[in-house]
Amino acid sequence: MSSAARRMLEWALLAAVIVRPSLDLLTRASLGGVWRVNPAALTGLAALALGAAWFSLLSSDERRAVLRNPLVFGFAAWWLALAPWAFLPYFFGGPGGAAGVREWARLASTMPIIAVGVSFSIQSKIAWGRCAILLSFVVPALFGGYQLAAQSGASIQGFHRIHGTFVHPNPYSFYLVCVIAVAYWQWRCASKQWLWAALLAAALVLLTATFSLTGWVMFAVWSAVAAWFEGRAARIALVALCVVLAAGILATDTGRTRLAALTKWDNLDEIERTQRETGSHTWRLLNWRFLYREWKKQPVFGYGLASAPMVNPNINVLGGGVGHDPHNDYVRYLVETGAAGLALWLGFLVWTGRALWNALRRAHAPPQRRFGLIAFALFAAWAVGSLNDNLITATGYQYILWMTFALSSEYREAA
Repeated sequence: MSSAARRMLEWALLAAVIVRPSLDLLTRASLGGVWRVNPAALTGLAALALGAAWFSLLSSDERRAVLRNPLVFGFAAWWLALAPWAFLPYFFGGPGGAAGVREWARLASTMPIIAVGVSFSIQSKIAWGRCAILLSFVVPALFGGYQLAAQSGASIQGFHRIHGTFVHPNPYSFYLVCVIAVAYWQWRCASKQWLWAALLAAALVLLTATFSLTGWVMFAVWSAVAAWFEGRAARIALVALCVVLAAGILATDTGRTRLAALTKWDNLDEIERTQRETGSHTWRLLNWRFLYREWKKQPVFGYGLASAPMVNPNINVLGGGVGHDPHNDYVRYLVETGAAGLALWLGFLVWTGRALWNALRRAHAPPQRRFGLIAFALFAAWAVGSLNDNLITATGYQYILWMTFALSSEYREAA
C-alpha cells in the first residue's frame, strides 16, 4: 500500500513540474493582499505538502541517500540560513514584511522537486523526470506559437515580444533554454531523432521571438560550455544551433534593433536627471546604482527578503507604485541580505556548481555523461543570466532547472 501511495505522490509532484510553467500568467490574479494567493502559489504549497508526505514514505536508507545528496543538502542549508532575513523583518516591521515570509516559502517549494528528482536518479528513473520537463513545454509552446502567429504577445518599448504562459518574455526565454537543453539530449541520445529535431527547432524559434537579450546570452553560454566538453560531431551540432538562432535574430527588424542598441550607452547622470527613456542595458545600470546607494545604508545584513522593490527609489509606475525589481540576483541578495547574505548566495552557487561538476565526472556511459554535461552547462547559463535578470524569482523556470540538476546528480546503471 505504501509503495502505491508513494508512486501516486511522485506522479503528483511530476504533475506540479508539468503545470507550473503554465501558471505564471495567473499570478496577476491574486487574492489575499501581500500573501498573493493564486494558482501558482497554491501549486507551490501543494508541492510542499506532497513532498512531505512522499518523504515520510521513504525507507530510512532512502531518506539518508536523498538527504546526503549535495544538491538537497546545499539548497536546504541555504534556505534555512535565509530564515532570519524572512522572519525578523516580518516581526520587527522591516520593509519586506510578510512578502519576505512568502518569498521564503516560495523558495521552499523547490526542495520537494529537487528531492524527488534525486530519488529518480538513484532509482534509474531519470526518463520520468525528462518526460515531465518536455510535457511542461506543451502549453507554453502553444501560447507562444499563437502569440507569434497573431502578433498578440507583449509590446515592450515598441517591440513585439512573445511571452508564452509567463508574465514577461524574459522568464519565458530562461525556461526555453532549459527545454532546448533537454530536447538536445533527446536528439543526441534517444530514438526518433526527427521528433526531437522538430522540438529543438520550435523551441529555438520561440526563443528568438522572445527577443530577450538575457535569454540569448544564456543559450550562448549553455552552448559554449556544452560544446567545450563534447566531441567534434556534437560541437558542430551545437555551433549549428547557435548559427540558427543568430540567423533568426538577424532576419528580423526587432532582433537587429535590439542588438544595435547594445552599442548605445547613455550617460547615467543625464538619464537620472531627465528621467527620459533609455535602452534596457543602461536602465539596468541606473537601477543598480539606485539599489547600491540603498545598500550602503544597511551594508552588512540588508533589509530582508523581498525588500528590494520596497526600498528601491526607482519607482515602477506600472507595478503599483513600488520600486523596480533588481534585475540582477547578485544585487538582489546584496540589498536584501547585505554582504553576509551575498556571501551565502555565492557560497551556495559554488557548492551547487561543484556538486554538478562532480556528478559529471562520475558519469561514464555516454548518455549519462551527456545529461550531466547539459545540467552543468545550464548551471553556467543560470549563473551568468543572474547577472542581468531576476532568475531566482522565475519559479516556473526554477522548477525545470532544478529537476534537470537533480536528475543528473546520482547515477546508477542506466540513464
